[in-house]
Amino acid sequence: MLLLDSCAHPTCDGQWTQGRTGVTHAELAADLEAHHLQGALAIGLPDVGSYDHRVFMDLCAPHRSLIPVAAMTTHHSGPALDADLDEIQACGYRIVKIHPRLLGYEHTMAALPTLIGECVARGLGVALCTYPEYKSDLDPDEARRQMAEAIAAHPEGHFITMHSGMLDPAPFAALAIDNPRILLDFSMSLTKYPDQMRSTVIEIAGRNPRAISLGSDGPEWSYTQVREALDDVSADLEPTAAEGFAGMNLRTWLARIDAGLP
Repeated sequence: MLLLDSCAHPTCDGQWTQGRTGVTHAELAADLEAHHLQGALAIGLPDVGSYDHRVFMDLCAPHRSLIPVAAMTTHHSGPALDADLDEIQACGYRIVKIHPRLLGYEHTMAALPTLIGECVARGLGVALCTYPEYKSDLDPDEARRQMAEAIAAHPEGHFITMHSGMLDPAPFAALAIDNPRILLDFSMSLTKYPDQMRSTVIEIAGRNPRAISLGSDGPEWSYTQVREALDDVSADLEPTAAEGFAGMNLRTWLARIDAGLP
């Protein structure tokens, strides 16, 4: 069975959030090999682990198992966003991560239609963090609705919804029914909340088996924990749905963006 991680976070200096130690690119590649995974989306995060577009890409380059995803580093549209995306494209990235909570939540949510639109116009896939900020005045349900609307406005784009709204993937699952370019990632949501999310993932898989993927949100969760979650859910999935969840759906999604991606 092909095993791919749809959400991993190596950092340029091996440091993680809240003063914790994370993983380097080389350490992630070794961990993938040790646990028999064929690859992972290696996702950069703004202002985490000395992130730099060029350095992050260069650290991915020696490891075929690492599929680089650039971090958008500004929520300001206009020249600042143009410069950010110009550099991202110049480095060779094909996918961009938009992380509203790390970029400044309310400002990023307000600018989200523009940020997504500029990525799609450049042919870049979008990995959107859909974990709402519960401390914000913006209601989480309203935030999920706004995120889904921003995605729906660009049906030609390629999207992976990171964490898929955490405990409510419904707005994103609805979009994916008619759009094979939308993939739902269940990193963190399934591993952190298995009792709440297990039946939800199984239900979505029954309706749309090509739309689901599983990631580690590494270094937050180990591959042992991810494999346990995969095996548990797969026991109640059709074999093709289980294979899709494990990695085939992510591979298909990547190929839609660029046939050259692993």
